Amino acid sequence: MKRLSFSGKPVIVTGGSSGIGLEIARELVRLGARVHILARNPARASLNGSVQLHAVDVSDPAAVTAVIRAIGDAEGISALVCNAGIMRVGRFDELSRDDFDATLRTNYLGALDPILAAWPYLKAAGESRLGLVSSVAGYTGIYGYTAYAPTKFAITALAECLRMEGIAHGIRVTVVFPPDTETPMLEYERMHAPAETRAITAGAQKLSAAAVAQAFVRGMVRGNFEVYCNAEGRLLRVFKALLPSVYYRLLDRMARPH
Repeated sequence: MKRLSFSGKPVIVTGGSSGIGLEIARELVRLGARVHILARNPARASLNGSVQLHAVDVSDPAAVTAVIRAIGDAEGISALVCNAGIMRVGRFDELSRDDFDATLRTNYLGALDPILAAWPYLKAAGESRLGLVSSVAGYTGIYGYTAYAPTKFAITALAECLRMEGIAHGIRVTVVFPPDTETPMLEYERMHAPAETRAITAGAQKLSAAAVAQAFVRGMVRGNFEVYCNAEGRLLRVFKALLPSVYYRLLDRMARPH
């Protein structure tokens, strides 16, 4: 598969002002891309190079569509990275309907709307990339993730569908499954997660946002579909697929607070 050079190419990154998104933007700048960061607070992004900041909330479909179309009309779009996301964690009956609505609007619809706006420009580019940030929680649900995990499962399914549709138009889709990553979102989880959630995730390997971004962008350059950031994440998916009953028993055992 032919690698894509990002040098001089216009690329959009949502949620690019902190965490994984900021590191993705930094990696793309390093490769010479003209990066547009879409974020609620873009001023937090500290980057050198060809970067334009756009203050927009991806949960506002009209606003994000207008920004993406303006970029596309002005210079085209060679790649779109949908990274924006929020975390709501807690026991199911302790979460509000607003918690579920907020995660759905940001994590899933906040990726869908940018893709709908960018898709014609990605097709017109002839050879382009669409990157989606899912999660290990995008293929396994755990205690406390009833608001978060379903949105990441949806991202995984969307990526699988778009992978097939994009091929004929030269659009290569890449979906990354980050494990626990040292970001503001993980700090939020540490503060608010139930004991059962903390028990399950306590032994998991933590990665830096930079490590995740480097693996992801490398996968986009190559046109790879799935990107696992460490052996643990890949093994977890295989284990669940091959031995689901054993997997669920172990997960239930881990969830018992000690």
